[in-house]
Amino acid sequence: MINETFPLFFNRGKFFDDVADRLQVGRHTRLLGGWSAGIYDFDNDGLKDLFVATGDVQDNNELFSDRHSRQRCLVLRQTESGVFSPMHFGPEGLFRGAAFADFDGDGRVDVVATRLNGLAVLFINRSAPQNHWLALKLVGTRSNRDAIGAKLHLVTNVGQQ
Repeated sequence: MINETFPLFFNRGKFFDDVADRLQVGRHTRLLGGWSAGIYDFDNDGLKDLFVATGDVQDNNELFSDRHSRQRCLVLRQTESGVFSPMHFGPEGLFRGAAFADFDGDGRVDVVATRLNGLAVLFINRSAPQNHWLALKLVGTRSNRDAIGAKLHLVTNVGQQ
């Protein structure tokens, strides 16, 4: 894992294009070990951001190199130009798994991350609440009460989704 970067592939139809270096993902991940990733709009700005639970595969890198085994988790925030800007946060750890939900019901995606030899950590998203979100409770018909497969067509004064 030394000096490997996290790949980011865009689907180009008949092939996938690795855009990690072009969008600066490689630059920000070269010294990290990454395990569980999530692609969400963490700041509700309409652009997908990337979360990575980090921690090296070795637990003793400090004994033989200047690399850290225990690392802080990483969000790569997508900017309007499409490149990603890093934000490290939380305690250092050997993080491995992550789950995503709006745990506190405020419209922002939160993360719970597991770490080796330690308790899981709940990261409550405290990004600025300046952007909007929409909560829906979908109820299906008698045979599909959970509304599985439901489709939503949203029309606003700025466009359709």
